[in-house]
Amino acid sequence: MFPKIFTLASFLLFLVLQAQGHTIITPALHVKGKGARSDVRRPDDKTPCGNVGGFNKINDAVAVQADADGKFTMTITNFNKNADGSRQVTAKANAVGPDGKYDVQVKMLKNGDPSPPQLGSEQITGQLPAGTKCNAGANNNLCMVSLVTTRGFGNCVVVRQGAAKAAREYPQRAVRSQDSFPNVWPLTS
Repeated sequence: MFPKIFTLASFLLFLVLQAQGHTIITPALHVKGKGARSDVRRPDDKTPCGNVGGFNKINDAVAVQADADGKFTMTITNFNKNADGSRQVTAKANAVGPDGKYDVQVKMLKNGDPSPPQLGSEQITGQLPAGTKCNAGANNNLCMVSLVTTRGFGNCVVVRQGAAKAAREYPQRAVRSQDSFPNVWPLTS
């Protein structure tokens, strides 16, 4: 009797561990901090962000900043070793918003280890194609990027385009020694 119960318990534990996610990409949508195994999803065509609402509260999400060339960097962490904890991803973006599709292919410039021998994290870098305009969010500058590992685990990350604007911008001009306030525009002589 005991061996049967032990076998059944081992099998159930195996199934539970298989249902847990193996890799997370941060900053993950709707996850505070660096994330945990329980935050990982299995994105697919119907639910590109897994089972979390993609554009629900997108303006409150922690976003990664894309540079002028569309490059952005994230951190990927595996919770299993070897191929089961693959840190290699494919990525696609939705630049439109809730009514858009995930049809923008993101190029992975620096991808993760497809079979990491240890648990850990590394930086990965993606790039939006030239001419991509992120139009989601209150400021029309956010894209939602769905990332999926070679083992089918992943999540969404919000990417922000454009630099943050200063509260007030002044045109630059040459400074003269007689100017008492060199950074204020316009000055009278």
